[in-house]
Amino acid sequence: MSLTCLRRQLDSKEKLLKKYSKDPVVRTSYFSLLKLYRKSRKHKLKEFRQSVMNELDNLHDNNPNKYWDLLKELSKDNNKSSSPDIPSNTWFEYFKDLNKSKVNTPNDNFVNNFKQMEKEKIFSELDFQINDQEIITAICTLKNKKSSGFDMILNEMLKCSQSFLLNSL
Repeated sequence: MSLTCLRRQLDSKEKLLKKYSKDPVVRTSYFSLLKLYRKSRKHKLKEFRQSVMNELDNLHDNNPNKYWDLLKELSKDNNKSSSPDIPSNTWFEYFKDLNKSKVNTPNDNFVNNFKQMEKEKIFSELDFQINDQEIITAICTLKNKKSSGFDMILNEMLKCSQSFLLNSL
């Protein structure tokens, strides 16, 4: 069976599937035909590639001119570019404009609001002094037998040297 006939049958089965999507008979017939179509398409493609390779092998020895013509024809299909060429002056203008700075005048109201917000203290609890009792409480809540951080100081080391640390802090 040819691929065109299979494709037509597949299209008709697809219309039926859209109409009767819940019918299991229509679904199985569609998907089995789809599987057959895909297999036959792959098979035909392999056959085509093999025939081209055989033809190239035969022409290489028998007729070198046709061999090179066939190679040129095959390479033309692969060398087509999808993007058009961009003129060099367009590139030049683009990169010239790219380095120019576009200065936007800031809104005075925005600048004033921003400066006022900078002056306000939002996190006031970070501004207080840390007392010794808070440090002792934090060290006591550390768990033993846990891995150290990047500083390689174990929790046990902090607990043992608690009195020395308080004096240095």
